[in-house]
Amino acid sequence: MRAKKYSCPNGCKLPPRKRVLKEIADHTYGYDFEDFPYCPVCGNLMPYTQEKIKDFFEIFIYIPSLKTRSV
Repeated sequence: MRAKKYSCPNGCKLPPRKRVLKEIADHTYGYDFEDFPYCPVCGNLMPYTQEKIKDFFEIFIYIPSLKTRSV
């Protein structure tokens, strides 16, 4: 069963997740599940992806050195 933040907000039935080889923080490798960033059925962003995008733009707005400068 998927966590709510990895489930489609529209309630679409998602295909089963596949196990993939991933690098872990201590530079070793192990198998983990790959979650969908968007629903492959309806195309809606998953709540986890929406949170990450929101967090990025909050940082982008509050750090002046990330703003583009005109030359």
